[in-house]
Amino acid sequence: MPLMIFHWLWDFVLFASPLVGEQTNAAVGMIALLNIPIEIIVGIVLWLQIKQVPEQAIFPST
Repeated sequence: MPLMIFHWLWDFVLFASPLVGEQTNAAVGMIALLNIPIEIIVGIVLWLQIKQVPEQAIFPST
């Protein structure tokens, strides 16, 4: 849930930044360059955590 809230806020900032001004838009662009590697690293960590969960916990056999 926190990841969804962060993503919603980030999308709002990306869409609203051109409306605020050129300097703000440039600053958001610089932050976006840092955000992409962070998203990749967090995605890899989450993927590795999912891979460690036993399959029986995800698909219980009934």
